[in-house]
Amino acid sequence: NGECFVDSAPPNRLLPDHNDYTDNTPKKCIFECRKRGFAYAGVQYGINCFCGNTRPPDVWSVDSSQCHWPCEGDQAQKCGGLNWQMNVYQIGELNFTMF
Repeated sequence: NGECFVDSAPPNRLLPDHNDYTDNTPKKCIFECRKRGFAYAGVQYGINCFCGNTRPPDVWSVDSSQCHWPCEGDQAQKCGGLNWQMNVYQIGELNFTMF
């Protein structure tokens, strides 16, 4: 499920690069961030995908139960929460097929 963190409003986002995908899932966001050279990916509010190169500080970490919002691309997966929560993933080697 990734680590759950509390994000903040721009310009102080946990991960600065942002895109929205109507078919968003953690896998899609990780894929998109990795192909653009980022080290971290984060999903939020169902459609938001964030990318960055710095892990969010532990002080912003919250219990994983706060990241409960379903992903637009797969309602069975979680994509953050309603109150600025973000599931954050460290990007490793791609060992899956995207399409």
